[in-house]
Amino acid sequence: MIAKNLDLRSALDHIISVFDLGRGKASKVIQDVEKNKDPYIVVKK
Repeated sequence: MIAKNLDLRSALDHIISVFDLGRGKASKVIQDVEKNKDPYIVVKK
C-alpha cells in the first residue's frame, strides 16, 4: 500500500485499533484483505 503510492490518507484509513476489532470491525477488515489484498496496521491503544 505505502510502497505503491505515498498517500497518507490511504495509509491512515488502514490503521485499526485492537479495540475496534473487538467491536465487530474484524469481519470488514478480513473481507477487505481477502478482496483487495490491502494490508492493515493494527495498533494497541
